[in-house]
Amino acid sequence: MFVGKLSLLDDKIDSMLHMQLVDLARMLTRNKKMEVEAAFHAHYEEAAGLIAVSQFWWDYSLLDKTAGMKSDVYLRGIGSAWYTDAAAVNAYLLFCQTAVLPKLANSLFALCEERRLERICRKRRPGTSRVFAHRHRLYTAFFKHKLRAHLTKNEFADAALLLIYGWFVGGGLERGRKENIHIPFRRFIPNAGAN
Repeated sequence: MFVGKLSLLDDKIDSMLHMQLVDLARMLTRNKKMEVEAAFHAHYEEAAGLIAVSQFWWDYSLLDKTAGMKSDVYLRGIGSAWYTDAAAVNAYLLFCQTAVLPKLANSLFALCEERRLERICRKRRPGTSRVFAHRHRLYTAFFKHKLRAHLTKNEFADAALLLIYGWFVGGGLERGRKENIHIPFRRFIPNAGAN
């Protein structure tokens, strides 16, 4: 019988999935007291003994939810726990506060760090590749819709982040809409629409 800390996940996922995530987190971090909870964004808190999975996955089917939440645990339990220097991250975040576009700087960092950690996860544990591929299919489908909304609202920094994500994962966010996507960026980036 599982005896552990109750979390917000109990409302959105069944206890079997929660137990799987906790067991996975404990095995990957080698911390027998590691807990898994839900948060707005996935993250790792070593001092608190906590891996948070993103609420983004809550409303997906059980198969998709499982893949998404497991990928969060892999990124935090393998990647963040062993391969992220918290002091370096904090120094960068302090630097970002002085940037012209601090939220964009933070978001670009988070995107690049996630990609770096994913490569480490895939190399250290090749079996994670299937879960990450599933994660990218879900994100790409969601981001295609979000990209249209950001472009319609002239939210170019958000649109640029989604395009960068698509470029990183080969998600094809720009396919079929090349001209419509490049037009707004021409004002900010010379030759953005050039072939």
